[in-house]
Amino acid sequence: MGNSIFTVGQDTVLAIAEGGLCIGKANKMAYQIVTDFYTEMAIENRVWQVRAGTINVPLVGDIVVTDAAAEFAVDPATGYVIIPVVWDVAVVVGGGTLDNYAAKSVAGASSVGAAYVPLNCSIGGPACNSTSRVAAAAGGVTVPAELATTTRVHFYYANAAANVALPLIQWVPRCPPVIGSGNVLYFQVAGTGTPNSYYSHFDFIELPLTGVS
Repeated sequence: MGNSIFTVGQDTVLAIAEGGLCIGKANKMAYQIVTDFYTEMAIENRVWQVRAGTINVPLVGDIVVTDAAAEFAVDPATGYVIIPVVWDVAVVVGGGTLDNYAAKSVAGASSVGAAYVPLNCSIGGPACNSTSRVAAAAGGVTVPAELATTTRVHFYYANAAANVALPLIQWVPRCPPVIGSGNVLYFQVAGTGTPNSYYSHFDFIELPLTGVS
């Protein structure tokens, strides 16, 4: 086996032309620099965010989980796939019981619900090709009906007791689903009695389909 050769680039940042050949990078202690997938996607401006709730106006969850109703959703554009990175829910008022927090996907598309333009996590980065919706009212985004034979459940958290406030609820998928066009990824926040008030955001990667198929 031949020796691997790397250049030290700690004091300068190289900018190799697209399609150019290069060798690896090491630091001054000769340790190879390896960028993880998610960091590389961020460097390439391929990470976007959908957020729910503003600085002083949280959203209010649905009263019980309702079939075909979601709080927000993302529809991958034709020729692209999305890969979930993280979903956070911060409950600020949690007076209800039987709270449910779910991330699901199914064939079809979202409808109704206010359109939301995903934010590139790099300020000034390119626009997202995929589209999203965020409900102004609880359960205000319509999605295809749930069936055990077609709907994928990616994350589910349930809490049976009434709470004044809950800890941060977070989904960081170990094996994230790769969701292509013709499908919708959606999120449900609901409970019985007094619905929860919350803030939320969802970060995802968007890639051309040709890069993953």
